[in-house]
Amino acid sequence: MLNMKIVVVVVFLITVLLDTSVSQTADVHDVAAINLKLSRLEAEVQSKNDLTQQMVSDLRKLNESFVAEQQKNVQLQQRVEQLENG
Repeated sequence: MLNMKIVVVVVFLITVLLDTSVSQTADVHDVAAINLKLSRLEAEVQSKNDLTQQMVSDLRKLNESFVAEQQKNVQLQQRVEQLENG
């Protein structure tokens, strides 16, 4: 009878240990999948940040060109008025 109780306890302990081991393995795989997704998202965010910075730089250049063109237009308009009045 004692041997039967010992066998039952050992089988129970083995079952618990195996279940814990499988659970931990699943957790490790879940963490690895989450880390992989996180690194992909970080790369995507960085890529979009880089594109945003490039767009900001392009917009600054366009604005500078626009301002320069406006100044030229003002100068040309003033010249036209001088020629018309002179």
